[in-house]
Amino acid sequence: MNTLVTKKFLALVLMVVLCFGCTNNISSNPDVLDYLSVTVTKEYDSNQITGLETSVFALNFQDGEYIGNELIHSFPYSAQYPLALYDKSRDSVFYTSKDVSGIGDQIFQYNVKDKTTKQLTYSLFGANYIVPLNDKEIFIVAAPLDAEFVTLQPYVYNFEKEQLIQIQWDYDLSIKKIFALDNSGAIYMSVQSQRQMRELMEKEVEYGGINESLQADTHIFKYENHQFTHVIEIEQFLLNNFVIIDDHLYFDNELFPMVGCRNIQTKEKCEWIDINLTYGQYDTGTNSVFSIRNGSIHRLNLDSKESNDIFKNPFQEGKSAINNQWMIYKKEGKQ
Repeated sequence: MNTLVTKKFLALVLMVVLCFGCTNNISSNPDVLDYLSVTVTKEYDSNQITGLETSVFALNFQDGEYIGNELIHSFPYSAQYPLALYDKSRDSVFYTSKDVSGIGDQIFQYNVKDKTTKQLTYSLFGANYIVPLNDKEIFIVAAPLDAEFVTLQPYVYNFEKEQLIQIQWDYDLSIKKIFALDNSGAIYMSVQSQRQMRELMEKEVEYGGINESLQADTHIFKYENHQFTHVIEIEQFLLNNFVIIDDHLYFDNELFPMVGCRNIQTKEKCEWIDINLTYGQYDTGTNSVFSIRNGSIHRLNLDSKESNDIFKNPFQEGKSAINNQWMIYKKEGKQ
């Protein structure tokens, strides 16, 4: 593969989006962090065959301390976005890949023990998130195959019914990023109106380019027990990454070097703290923020202020990238 093309493609893979010291009040009974599921994509060149390969790692924890990682599964990368997640409870890797039609990206389940693969969906265009909810369902953020406009919508896959279920939702609202706390079952989502986005894009042409004043509003919703609740609105702010810590919503901007903080209960502004938010995850048990920074999984302990990289990209720099991460918890005293 041409080196320049490869670098541009890897940059696209990394960028594409279809792409303190206090107790958290949202989850009063924090669970124990079990592992981080981390996705890494690399270029390979074997027997004069070039391509991209996605690998899924489990970064294991014990009593809040990182104890090492293990490679769970690797597979050829063919999707629009390198999405994969290791679910230890099902001993499976869920990932997206083009199916035999070659049109959309579907979700597949790879059984680690049996080394068998099963296709779960047939009607998606692409997906950005796969999150285990309980022993019956996984939560999925994806775009349907036959839609006029590509908007990311909420789904669940039910294993008992072996069925993908689209959750009732305003189709104009496209989901950007999601965030979860422990095993509470609550998922927070940032969403934006596609209608408003299109209107602002037309105004950008009039203004001759991107303008800080021409940003869509961002809404945060909470999904819990099959219901949506509106949490807060951030006006004229194209929110990108976010975490919630002690009822405080910390967020950054997709286009500009702007950050902010809001209290999700009072809706008032709050003081920003120095944290990296790129694919940020917050662990209540250790009061730590995990994020992707400079090709590594970075951990910041908000009590001790200790900051370190716990996992570095194991593949060649410039020809590989960490794509995403997700925290998986276990109940106290349970495996």
